[in-house]
Amino acid sequence: MSDCLFARLNETTGNPVKTQVLQHKLRSAESCRQSGNLSGACRIYEDVLRRDPKSIQAWLLLGLTHYQLRDKQAAERSFRAAIRLQPANSLARTQLATVLLEMERPEEAEVQCRKALCNAPADARIERLLSIALRMRGQLTDALEVATRAAEKAPEDSSILTQLGHVQASLGRFDEAHTTLLKSRVLNPANPETHLRLCSVEGKLGRFNDAIASLDEVMRLRPEMVDELSTRANLLLDSNRPGDAVKLFQQMLEQDPTSARCLSGLARALLALGQWSEALEAFRLAALLDEEERGYDSNYLYSATLCPAVHRADSSQLHLDWGDQIAASIVPHEHSIGTDSERCLTIGYLSGDFRNHAVMKFFMPLIRNHSHENFRIYAYSTSPLVDAATEEIRRLSDKWTHCHAMTTAQLTQQIADDRVDVLVDLSGHTAGNRLRVFAMRPAPVQVSL
Repeated sequence: MSDCLFARLNETTGNPVKTQVLQHKLRSAESCRQSGNLSGACRIYEDVLRRDPKSIQAWLLLGLTHYQLRDKQAAERSFRAAIRLQPANSLARTQLATVLLEMERPEEAEVQCRKALCNAPADARIERLLSIALRMRGQLTDALEVATRAAEKAPEDSSILTQLGHVQASLGRFDEAHTTLLKSRVLNPANPETHLRLCSVEGKLGRFNDAIASLDEVMRLRPEMVDELSTRANLLLDSNRPGDAVKLFQQMLEQDPTSARCLSGLARALLALGQWSEALEAFRLAALLDEEERGYDSNYLYSATLCPAVHRADSSQLHLDWGDQIAASIVPHEHSIGTDSERCLTIGYLSGDFRNHAVMKFFMPLIRNHSHENFRIYAYSTSPLVDAATEEIRRLSDKWTHCHAMTTAQLTQQIADDRVDVLVDLSGHTAGNRLRVFAMRPAPVQVSL
């Protein structure tokens, strides 16, 4: 930590180190930290705190050092100790929010950011963290508003622009995201996260060569990010180079044969080459290994339906077996049927294709002609993509919910809270489906179109 930041801690806490002895110890700890002796620095900070348990500087510095040691639980404890001593300390709350975000606790991080902003409303860096928390919670519109405000306050801050571009992309506003991220890259070409976000956006825009170049820059800056090789392989596949993609997926599987992500990518590449049997087996293995509900089971079942080597009866049995397996692993919602005969029925449509997509060829005439006097129409979109068709469906709906980032539990509860009477699935096993939500039965009547 630089002398400048050390001074900032003193200014922020309002409790400067009182004795030369403790000040000397803190600077000794800082020397240890800068030389890479993080454990030694921790021991000195702990010694300072034994002598002066109310030293906010020591708690903050100890928390920062624990964070560098990747001990997030210890870092959290230290930052919370500093906050207990001085609740108005925005720096302590900001550092705690950073740790909570990395621990995937965005709700708690949001609370800390909002409290920090009460004491430092002009700090755009805090708003950046708040935007990240809101994005992680699926509150993309709010996340965009906060990130935009932060970028207006600090237009030359690359990390804030990268976050703004990330939110824009999450909302399907890829052209805007691309412009924002290019500006961020100019400001700080050494930030691998910016190049990674650019890679994703350029892939969505069909600029596959640019996306591969951005990914190569990520790998140059962070050679340890081997997981991004699968992104490169997918880009090769999307740019009509399935043979090269197969080779790269196979190379990664030699290093990690249990990677469901790589197996699924390999299956897609094999399908593009017309190797149905091999592709189906790769999809099957990916589904078996999937522990994060990424939809690999749907990829397998959908491909089995299309595979010329799989008999129709066998394909049907695979679907039945999958349904039985899911049903056995969950407890469905219970519904109390109301007696209000005057209440309009609520119909909810759930889809990953509320955009310029083939499914909309039959859905648009339906929603355009719905009677809003007799029915309330709710739409649940599971896709980050937005276009003119999306906006029309949003206008024609009595309620629109963007649920791309929601977990199965969150979306199930949202539909139940909305008191949807009839829930309609428009996706089946195609991209963006949320069949596990339907298995939870958040609505008393559920159908599939």
